[in-house]
Amino acid sequence: MKKIKSIHQEDISLAYLKMLAAYNDVTKVSHGDRDHDGVDCQLKFEKLEGVELENFQINIQVKSSVNVVEKKDGFSYNLETKNYNKFCGKSMNPRVFAILQLPRDMKWVDFDEENNQLLARSKMFWYVLPKDAVKLPNEKSTKAINIPKENYWSVDNFLEVCRNIVNEFFSSEDSKGSEKI
Repeated sequence: MKKIKSIHQEDISLAYLKMLAAYNDVTKVSHGDRDHDGVDCQLKFEKLEGVELENFQINIQVKSSVNVVEKKDGFSYNLETKNYNKFCGKSMNPRVFAILQLPRDMKWVDFDEENNQLLARSKMFWYVLPKDAVKLPNEKSTKAINIPKENYWSVDNFLEVCRNIVNEFFSSEDSKGSEKI
């Protein structure tokens, strides 16, 4: 079985997210080479139908893994506490964990020669960090991120999910996360 280096896992997730954003005409997806603040990239919007704000962004921490555990009501991913803690604290923008579930056989991309198509064999789930999220004390542990099965991004729902994330973040003073956005 092919093993992916951890440095490439972020690249895979970013590429997937950028494809969804480009398809949906997002104004800009920006990212540094590697993050140090828990933010791997930002989705930047000049305007989004259904959102009263203009020129806003969504901060995203991306991960990819074969270790996304399927549960009855959704999925769970164990995020390193140090990564979770970098993303905590007060923020002017919504903060989203985006986790790309890779197939166990690690054949996450394929080329269909007959139809001349590059195929991504994965699915990206998202979780909005609650506004009141606090840092955890043990940096050497993990934090289970539980994601409802409805919380995935596709080409068809990408803008709707972004719109709901932004509207929820800016309309609620005490957001409780993304259990059902």
